[in-house]
Amino acid sequence: MTFSVRMFLSAVLIFVLKATASVGQINKKELSIGLGLASGNGHPVYRLPESDSGINTATLFAEYGIGKLFSVGPYLLYSREVATYVDPYYPALNSKDVNSGFDAGMRGSFHTSSFLFTKLNGDLYFTGFYGYTYRSVVYDKKNIYRDDFNTKIHDTYFGGLVGLSYNFLPKIGLYGEVGFSKKLFLGAGVRFLIKKSENQSNP
Repeated sequence: MTFSVRMFLSAVLIFVLKATASVGQINKKELSIGLGLASGNGHPVYRLPESDSGINTATLFAEYGIGKLFSVGPYLLYSREVATYVDPYYPALNSKDVNSGFDAGMRGSFHTSSFLFTKLNGDLYFTGFYGYTYRSVVYDKKNIYRDDFNTKIHDTYFGGLVGLSYNFLPKIGLYGEVGFSKKLFLGAGVRFLIKKSENQSNP
């Protein structure tokens, strides 16, 4: 083993062992629950040709601290996209197409706040995720030329994201995330920390 490799490994080891309990992150044996919204474009969904807006995705996740630096847990997403077609001359031909579905999977995060923001209420984290998606694309029956394209989609996917959270109260904070799976996506919401009592030590 060369000197430079030994120096690098030693620096990494010191970096990890130096980590202490952070105010704003999920520490060992603590639980975090997040609720928010995301653009949804990062998930393998079938996009409608013309939609009223982007895919709206509600997110729910939980992560449990398995150490000073890592947490893991499940997540659940619900997405919905609508495309409305209006005929100004023949209102009876107006139609609405809907693309909706669920995602479920697991995510794991590496937290840097133990050695960056120990005294602050912030948490910078890097997350990987793997999930399964089910989508139902339903075209309006009024449109006789397209309703035969109704379909159901099953797929698996993986991706990663980087997030930043800030606790404005000891156990409640806001978070923002940017990630990539099939495409780039953005997310934001509120996070609740179920922390250990003050008189418990962090081994």
